[in-house]
Amino acid sequence: MGHHYVPRRYLSGFAVNERLAIFKKDTGQVFRGQPATIANERELYGEKLENHLSKAIEAPSHEVFDKIAARAPLTSRDREILANYIVTAWKRVPAARARVMNQLPQTIERTIDRRSDEVRQFADGDDEQLKGRATEVLSELARVRAKLLADPPVDIWRDIVVPERTPMMVEALLSMNWAFLTDSNGTVLSSDNPVYFFPWAGVGREESELVFPVNQNVAMLASREKFQSNRYFEARPAALREINRRTVHNADRQVYARTAFEWVPRLIAKNAGPQHRLWVRAPRPVAL
Repeated sequence: MGHHYVPRRYLSGFAVNERLAIFKKDTGQVFRGQPATIANERELYGEKLENHLSKAIEAPSHEVFDKIAARAPLTSRDREILANYIVTAWKRVPAARARVMNQLPQTIERTIDRRSDEVRQFADGDDEQLKGRATEVLSELARVRAKLLADPPVDIWRDIVVPERTPMMVEALLSMNWAFLTDSNGTVLSSDNPVYFFPWAGVGREESELVFPVNQNVAMLASREKFQSNRYFEARPAALREINRRTVHNADRQVYARTAFEWVPRLIAKNAGPQHRLWVRAPRPVAL
């Protein structure tokens, strides 16, 4: 069994008797599976990081997820635990690894270029000893550049998975108002990349919105709309459709549901992405 990039306990929230429907995003094909056997990859994190995620991120969240399932109020500590969980959920999945690794060559180039420019100041000077040393360092930087670009180290992604490496994102999420949108029919979907926010807005702008499916009956909306935070609201059908559109659009390879809803393959085929803003107090969603 590999390391779960979508935690098993979280996936159980979208299952019935530990069985759930798994839709392939590339084809819409559906099969049945168990939380224990999906959304995992061998040697994904390394044992040290896997243990940290299990003990520091996942274990404290269990009580918070149980509270949300029971529609119970959350404490400030509960919010901190959930914020850390959500930020980690955004960073720990294969889609995030691909995002970081795709950006890594540009980061390597910028970093080496900046360091090389600093060293060239000595290479162009009059001190022969410094010039010789600067030439050696420039040669070493060129070697490091070639090595990193030929085989970018995945440990760079692993190093930023924990929420402590992105405290500003956690703080921004905590500064937003949270609404828990409920659905008694259990039609909330999730995926192998479950955290969605507008890429162009992130989580720090006035127009930012973050959607996180909590379980098959609850989706969390974080925004800067003015409403009483941490409350539960019955979700309108239009809001549920919008949330599920975002979830499907954001999925990497798989979409999860409590059962094989016939409408999910159509949603996957459209892959429409966000079409409306989500409002708690407005009478209906407003088009983007």
